[in-house]
Amino acid sequence: MKTLCKPTFTLIVLSLLVLGACNQDPIFYTISRGVALKDPRIPGGPANFTVFNRDYSISGGSSSLSVLYAAAGKKIHWYAKPADDNSGVPGWDRADIAIEQPGGRIKYLAATDDYLYAISFPNENSLSSVLKRIGKSETSWTQLGFSDTAETHRVLQTIYAAKGILFIGAEREGYNTFNIFYVDETDPTNTMKRLTIDTPPYSIRELNGAAFDGENYFLSINSSDIYQVPGTYFSSAPKPEIKILSAGQVEFMNIISLENAIPPTLHKIVAIDRGGKLYEMKYAPGTTDVTIEPVKDGINEVSMGTYATGALSLWRDPTEATAGNPSPAPKLLLAGKQDSFSSSSYANGYREFEIIADSLRVPREPGTYPSSVDNNERYKSTIGKLSVTHIFQVPYSVDPEMILFASTQKNGLWSYRIRDNTPQWNAEE
Repeated sequence: MKTLCKPTFTLIVLSLLVLGACNQDPIFYTISRGVALKDPRIPGGPANFTVFNRDYSISGGSSSLSVLYAAAGKKIHWYAKPADDNSGVPGWDRADIAIEQPGGRIKYLAATDDYLYAISFPNENSLSSVLKRIGKSETSWTQLGFSDTAETHRVLQTIYAAKGILFIGAEREGYNTFNIFYVDETDPTNTMKRLTIDTPPYSIRELNGAAFDGENYFLSINSSDIYQVPGTYFSSAPKPEIKILSAGQVEFMNIISLENAIPPTLHKIVAIDRGGKLYEMKYAPGTTDVTIEPVKDGINEVSMGTYATGALSLWRDPTEATAGNPSPAPKLLLAGKQDSFSSSSYANGYREFEIIADSLRVPREPGTYPSSVDNNERYKSTIGKLSVTHIFQVPYSVDPEMILFASTQKNGLWSYRIRDNTPQWNAEE
């Protein structure tokens, strides 16, 4: 009987080990495919993203430029084309479109049509936080106060903008109670006003999302409640009632508009809970009454079946976007996931929910058409190992490539773009 010579046997064993490793452990796949991980331009755990149009003086006049803003620590970073070249290549922190820093450690960013807002903590040794904003052509930030001076003990936690309104989540220091405020940009007092919600203060939790369907605003908090705020609330006297919608024993993490309708049809609003399950705001036929219902794909409830980080974003196919149609219909809803609270888990990243007409399909790993990536194994070996806290696709106006960015829990800012002739997730340099 013939036997394998030692070199041949060794090669076979090594080949089996490598092939097995590629199937079992994304790290080996990363090495075998040559995906060299980069050092992030923005390290740590960056804050959320927002886009704001800024006005700049250029030779022969002025230019309005769409800019992506992201913050980490005490610095706001910006990503955009050159101010004087709308066909130029987008880049980070260009000197010609620099923006003054608001000061202090920056926790959250948000933008309406007219202002860029930031929550910051001026003093490292204090929980005291402030809300500041800067206009399209302004060169310095303005701090906003409360319309009621009795509210000054509030610690500002989060901000979200939806259809021209900025919403602020604030905690009463030392009492573990929360309230929600808003900024009316037509009010010359430039102050934060409290939303009138008919519920005991202890039942309001931290604000974690805001969306507008064309008629109503919906605000999600870290509990089972979602607040339905009529669109007329900010222009009416007396104020219409804010309705409290409840889904039972769940904890909502975020809420988003699918932006899938043409007025007067309303956009579908979807929320995600801590367990990764999706819910829709459903109108009773012929009424303005809304209930929270689980999203279903046929008879199946749509859920990741694992922890959600709260990261939500729409994804549009960049190949369908043009100057004449810069915002094609979204094809996917992306949601950050985390299989465990262990940072060593390889099953993190995000999931994709396909959007078809007015419905959502059960989630899947990225890599199956239509998808935000072209290769599932490369996804799993890179961003799929990391906890994604925020995810955002830049609009065509910022970058015609419509790059997808992600904030990670501790590995800095990542992006999906072509590197070394290969589309891949990697740290943004």
